[in-house]
Amino acid sequence: MAVDIATADVYFSENVLHNDAWVNADNDSKQRALNNASNILSRMYKNRSIPEEAVFEQSLWLLKITEARKQAEIGVTSYSVDGISVQLSQIDRTIAPSVLQIMGRRVGRSESGRQGYIYKREIYE
Repeated sequence: MAVDIATADVYFSENVLHNDAWVNADNDSKQRALNNASNILSRMYKNRSIPEEAVFEQSLWLLKITEARKQAEIGVTSYSVDGISVQLSQIDRTIAPSVLQIMGRRVGRSESGRQGYIYKREIYE
């Protein structure tokens, strides 16, 4: 799936309230984020159509990743600086929570080869 910066710019300006990470990024970083997001989602959701919205949300997620989250991804569980300790969760945060709501969470493959997904649906009364 090829998505372009101009379409993403419109999406973020019209639909995303906290879009600073996208707006403040240069065009090279934006393109790399879009490419990386598309690659990650293609690997995670094989043989499925990936909506542009999911790629955009994943791109923003990648641009927002903090150094602490990067450390957690490589296995760091805690660190201390000047008496302040930080414990890092071992939860996989590769896919943005908003993308999981759009695409669902992959739960594996059946013996027939079909893949299963869990979709989170919010019910409001």
